[in-house]
Amino acid sequence: MLLSFFAFSFSFAGNAEANNELKNIKAADVHRLAEEMNLPKIPDVTGAVILNALETENGKPPVIITVPGLSFDEIGPGILEISTLKKIWHFFFPHKRDAVNNETLAAEVQKFNEEYFMLQEGEQIPELDTKIPHVDVHYLEDNMKSLPNFEARGLTVEPFDWSRDPDESDKYVKKLIAHIAAVEKKYRGTGRPICLISHSWGTMLAHTALHRMPEMRSQVKIDRWITMGSPLMPGNAIVRIYGKLKAKQEDFEKTVSKPASVKGKWINIWAKHDIISNIIKAADSNYQVDLAVADTDKEVVQHAKDHPFSFFTTRRDLFKLRTTTIWHAVYMYDYDEYIKCLNRQVTVKVFEPLVDPSVTANY
Repeated sequence: MLLSFFAFSFSFAGNAEANNELKNIKAADVHRLAEEMNLPKIPDVTGAVILNALETENGKPPVIITVPGLSFDEIGPGILEISTLKKIWHFFFPHKRDAVNNETLAAEVQKFNEEYFMLQEGEQIPELDTKIPHVDVHYLEDNMKSLPNFEARGLTVEPFDWSRDPDESDKYVKKLIAHIAAVEKKYRGTGRPICLISHSWGTMLAHTALHRMPEMRSQVKIDRWITMGSPLMPGNAIVRIYGKLKAKQEDFEKTVSKPASVKGKWINIWAKHDIISNIIKAADSNYQVDLAVADTDKEVVQHAKDHPFSFFTTRRDLFKLRTTTIWHAVYMYDYDEYIKCLNRQVTVKVFEPLVDPSVTANY
């Protein structure tokens, strides 16, 4: 969402230079590059069991409050990614707002892109021949309702609508608290657990609201909180960029804690390729959704080494595998891309197996 679409212009100048460089790459270099990128390892069968995020102890269907993230239409090329990076910084370091500027972030973003996407110096990321799902304001609510037998299973969604503008977060904190309180009151006495599902910037809004809940609505608690693609612990690439400003990972971690208003589990769902998300230590459990493409990622890197004359075609496959914009949406829409250099359709089912017990049992 942030870094991978930093620019869309693509130049084929330097093709020969790229080929010459690739001819000099050794197998050890590919292994080193893969290690430096910190790609995930495929887990064993037990570790690969999909988290049944909505399973409840008393067997009663949960009431689901959804809190969406930023408008995807506003997260495009150029200054908007830089602007979002600054907003994440301001969330964690409100007293150091002036420590970041567009020029510094733009330079660091370019360095990251060149390393991660195998760009030549100064080269920009091309426009991809892939479909980015259209995401409207009701995307979380709509996807919950698309689950098999949604009505028959008695699931209920109580969506929270907000402007999806991070600059207006403070204005909506009180409204989210009031919404949670109203939902809790509406279903009080039914025994149905209250589950809050938030995505992207919606997790930042929810974190603040849930922490302020005890002082405003002391008796109101939710049974489960599920975060997806959350910047509450930015990806390692973003942390490294902020490291130029002397910010450490521990500085981010100490800002985030489990709210007292969450009486059950906090489950965090993330993807390494969605570089604004990460493991959140404060959560009760973390589930990584892109483990299944780890070997494919390495195969494409190896293919780039073995077939230097098709380097640019192969690299476009690498863009499809590593583009944050795609992976930031997989929590709702799954991952499904054709990787040309391997002649392989790569499909990773994410949404239904994560939230649907009937699918989880056979996944």
